Amino acid sequence: MSIGFAVRNFCGLVISQPSMFRYRRLQKQFGFHPWHVQSPYLRRSYKARVVKLVNSFHPETVVEIGCGLGEIVARTSARYRFGFDRELAAVAAASVPHGRHTSFHQGDLLQPEAIARVVGRPIDVLVAVNWPHMLGFDEITHAIAELVRHVPVGVLVIDTIRPERPGYEQYHTLRDISRLGKVVTTRCGGDGIRDLHVVKLQARVDN
Repeated sequence: MSIGFAVRNFCGLVISQPSMFRYRRLQKQFGFHPWHVQSPYLRRSYKARVVKLVNSFHPETVVEIGCGLGEIVARTSARYRFGFDRELAAVAAASVPHGRHTSFHQGDLLQPEAIARVVGRPIDVLVAVNWPHMLGFDEITHAIAELVRHVPVGVLVIDTIRPERPGYEQYHTLRDISRLGKVVTTRCGGDGIRDLHVVKLQARVDN
């Protein structure tokens, strides 16, 4: 039986040692992007906050786009859990620790029809975090509008990067997020980098 533990490095940053060791082995086996090795659940505080937000809705079906190794979606309380990532090696590796209770597939938000076809049921909570800053918001809006056209989606959990944090491609605003529907709540991501938004999606998203 493995015992999970966390230590702090000289900068005070929490590091999940067992997860990092395990992810290094998985990275050698599957060849996914090394970033995932350095970003286990306990080292990224926003992940636990996303899980808490998702579970507050007591969802039956949760879909995470850009799931990486599946640490967020696999921890949700939903009966039906789906994780999609554009990197095939990542979803293959995610299935090792989390595949018993979560279904992982290659795909991204720009393939909404394929996602709807795989899920095949209404989505209570859609999760999109730690990658929307790589797309323009018009592109995000269009893709979500297409997804909603193919399958009902209740709420969206999405993050935005704070403008004072340098080095990111896109800095979406609360006004941008409001284009998708009613912003139910906005919470700090806990890492000083991002904010988390819960959006009740419109039945028809204008794009």
